[in-house]
Amino acid sequence: MTKKDRIAIVVSILGYLPLVIILDETVLNTKASFIIAGFIIACYWGYRFIKDDISFMGKSNDKTQ
Repeated sequence: MTKKDRIAIVVSILGYLPLVIILDETVLNTKASFIIAGFIIACYWGYRFIKDDISFMGKSNDKTQ
């Protein structure tokens, strides 16, 4: 796991609750704010998955054959 992956995990976990609080003030529905915040974080991780930018997903770069 690279340093970039560790930072992304920490920011995702610690950023979820403040994002929910911010959305709760604007959306005025707690359930919807949890869903929207989860969707935003899922989109971020989906983008990283599509770009093959997640080192702990088992990507093998071994050149030894």
